[in-house]
Amino acid sequence: APEKRSTRGEKSGGWRVGFARPSPAGRFDIMTRWKLTIEYDGAAFCGWQKQSHSPSIQQTIEEALDIANRHGFFVNLDFIFGYPGETADERTETLAFIESVHRRFRVRVQLHHFFPVSGSRYAFRFPSYMSPVEKETLLQFKRNGILTNQWQANEAETLHFFQWLKTRHPAHYSKYT
Repeated sequence: APEKRSTRGEKSGGWRVGFARPSPAGRFDIMTRWKLTIEYDGAAFCGWQKQSHSPSIQQTIEEALDIANRHGFFVNLDFIFGYPGETADERTETLAFIESVHRRFRVRVQLHHFFPVSGSRYAFRFPSYMSPVEKETLLQFKRNGILTNQWQANEAETLHFFQWLKTRHPAHYSKYT
């Protein structure tokens, strides 16, 4: 029987790449989906936007998408929206990037709404929320097949959580900034 191979992750230059081809009962011949996880430590980058003098996050993502497309892969890309302190301009920039990579690289996006996670540096931070115009743009993206609507459920759950926390545990709620 073919051996199932996967690597849980290798670190290189601030990047962690994991690659796996799941196979039921060890059978490679019946599985058509592959999963590639790319995570990064942004310390090595000069920021989000492309720069001529050093590597940027946007440039690196676009290069990876180009390579995946040239090898016949269809990419699902995940983004988290609503980080604490995220500005409307930053969200507009992200929306433009999503539209661009969808058009250029056949990318479908899964958008998640930020939720504070215990133990993280954002554990006691309030998320930022999207404006009605931004929400309408996301709904248009959904209608055009650019992204899924997971963000709506995430945002509703986040709002519900903070309302519950404020009502039931005001002392804990007061720790959030």
